[in-house]
Amino acid sequence: MLAFSDQLTGLANRGLFYDRVGHALATHAREGSTFAVFFLDLDGFKQVNDKFGHSAGDLVLRVVADRLRSCLRDSDTVARFGGDEFAVIAERLADPDDVHFTAERIVRSVREPIEVGGGREAGVTASVGIALNRPGDTADDILREADLAMYTAKTTGKSRHVLAGAAGGRSAQQV
Repeated sequence: MLAFSDQLTGLANRGLFYDRVGHALATHAREGSTFAVFFLDLDGFKQVNDKFGHSAGDLVLRVVADRLRSCLRDSDTVARFGGDEFAVIAERLADPDDVHFTAERIVRSVREPIEVGGGREAGVTASVGIALNRPGDTADDILREADLAMYTAKTTGKSRHVLAGAAGGRSAQQV
């Protein structure tokens, strides 16, 4: 199982995440149901490493991983893609609009200060991109859409989420 988990955080790694997205695409296509992929990047992470050192950066990544686990459902898959990038699959959404509430929970949770030792606090925020599954999507398609939406969140102010719409439209919300 070590081959499918990130050694630092214990989360799923990129390989396992791709596998889960492929499985979700097949399952949800049969059921006609909706799932979402969230792609997030930490804003300000480089400054944490520069100011406090890489061990503090590692601690921040572990704390963010724990926070993501705690603000998501047990059935959701959380992965570390590498560096300061994380991804989430939220399956069987009762209402696709619920992704906004989930993204807001993620952004608020990540924003909380993190004690890095010696009474010092590090602060990071999250830029989150979200893509919903569509008929005919591949794993690469949905991950690309979520990644592009995340970059839109980053370039339009950070500490926010952007939903890549099914018709190509996007909606941004800062929380």
